[in-house]
Amino acid sequence: MALETSADISHRARRILIGAKMRQSKDSWDELFLSADKDRSKSLDLKELNQASFQSSPTGAQFTCEDRGWSDDVCKPKGTNVTGYGLLPPSPDWIAIRKREASKQIQAMRRPQKGKTLVIFHNGHGMSKGCPTYGDTDGSVDWLNQMGFDVATIMMPFKDCNSNPSDPPSLHAWFKMFEDKKLPWLRYFLEPVINTINFAISSLSYERIIMMGLSGGGWTTTLAAAVDPRIVLSIPIAGSLPCDFRHTSWDFEQFCSDRWAQIGNYTALYVLAALESHRTSAQMLHEADPCCYHACGRHLRIQEYNQYVRSNVHGLFQTIVTQGNQHQVNPRDKAIAASLIEKIVRQEGIMATDLCSAFNLLSDETPSTCLV
Repeated sequence: MALETSADISHRARRILIGAKMRQSKDSWDELFLSADKDRSKSLDLKELNQASFQSSPTGAQFTCEDRGWSDDVCKPKGTNVTGYGLLPPSPDWIAIRKREASKQIQAMRRPQKGKTLVIFHNGHGMSKGCPTYGDTDGSVDWLNQMGFDVATIMMPFKDCNSNPSDPPSLHAWFKMFEDKKLPWLRYFLEPVINTINFAISSLSYERIIMMGLSGGGWTTTLAAAVDPRIVLSIPIAGSLPCDFRHTSWDFEQFCSDRWAQIGNYTALYVLAALESHRTSAQMLHEADPCCYHACGRHLRIQEYNQYVRSNVHGLFQTIVTQGNQHQVNPRDKAIAASLIEKIVRQEGIMATDLCSAFNLLSDETPSTCLV
């Protein structure tokens, strides 16, 4: 069976119209076809053809259309009923109609409304293609926007929009001189987050704050969620592991020898991020992350610190290991994060079962055991 194109249908429709005219015309077929092809605006629209009634009308009788100019016109012959074909009215100016309809739709469209939940996405150590992308090299922020979430983007010191040709070549190791003098250098990593939350709540009237970050941004997410209980959901991705895990990719601010880590180590930060009953922390790691904090061969140890953290919190904490061999927010991470964020946006509250993801590679994290 051959496929009939829209052009074929349109041409066949013109032939039907011309055939109707031939019953009352002495013009040649060639002249009629030539006339119809020259003036396509008068060709028969298919919807009009289906709805028009070929009722009898005297030769030369005209049709009147109710609400003229619409594809759902109700056309009826004017005059007495006689046998024969009635003349169909010229097709309306569809371009003008569609423009008019588009204008009505644009006027009726509501502008996107600001929600009550803000997602703070924190970038890591990697440099993007430049400040115009606002660090969104892998499209994570764009993805969050496409999901309908309000997003604020923050970058680390000396990275992305915070970078400058005059930056110290040691980058974050530059803060070591503050560490040596026992000065509070950690504020340069935390205050942008705290100030963003303050502004979002006091000036923009946001009611719920979620924080999510990759790599160094995941580290900042863990730290910020530990010190600011206004973050109801934290999703650090490939951002940290307890100090007893071996690493080769630590940056200065993440060293376990830093004074802050001597006060509260990573396990303590995990506890603080989910301490209150209304708060959730979903830590995401990648099985074969080539950069940082891979989970390969570490499942049992990861489960051990999960059990410890969960035994000391009133909220929810879960490490989710996804299949991935790149240091990025991968599609599995996004699927999990989106479902959790949506629960907060809808004010439904996150349950322990919501953290039992089918993407979690931890061997004993099944629906029957991940609630422990």
